[in-house]
Amino acid sequence: MDKKSLDLVLAVEQMIQAKQHTELQNSELQDRLAHSGGHIERLNRDVKQLTRVIEEREKSILDLEQKIVDKNMKVDQVAEDYRELERRMTAEIEELKSVIELEKQKYGSLQVKHNDVLAEKNKRIHELEEKIGRQDVEHQHLKQKFETTHQEKVYLANMISDFTNRMSTPIGREG
Repeated sequence: MDKKSLDLVLAVEQMIQAKQHTELQNSELQDRLAHSGGHIERLNRDVKQLTRVIEEREKSILDLEQKIVDKNMKVDQVAEDYRELERRMTAEIEELKSVIELEKQKYGSLQVKHNDVLAEKNKRIHELEEKIGRQDVEHQHLKQKFETTHQEKVYLANMISDFTNRMSTPIGREG
């Protein structure tokens, strides 16, 4: 074989080797492609599953957000009811304070009247006690006077009776 033939055989062998090498690379790439295809398919399934999970979670989040909105509305309503109740209670407390103040004033006025009436009553009782004391003294004086007058009347009655008895008895019988 001459050099050209040898070069040609060598070139053909290199081409065969390159073809085998290319086929081997092609086969490896086909395997890698199949493996990547399986991996992509698995990833696509995972993406679909994760998409479903995300959708479910988003739906749960929306449900929770709605519940939060509802709860917030209830809280707002309760807070408004509380503020209204507090306003009413404050007004009622103020009204009761006014009533209490008015009642205190009435009580103070009644206390003053009571003290005045009590002072007047005590003054009147003192006056009556003094009057009773004077009347007791006067009564004792009149009683003594009556006793004295009664004794005088008894004495005079006895004297008159005695005088009458002496005058009615005959003079001669005395004796």
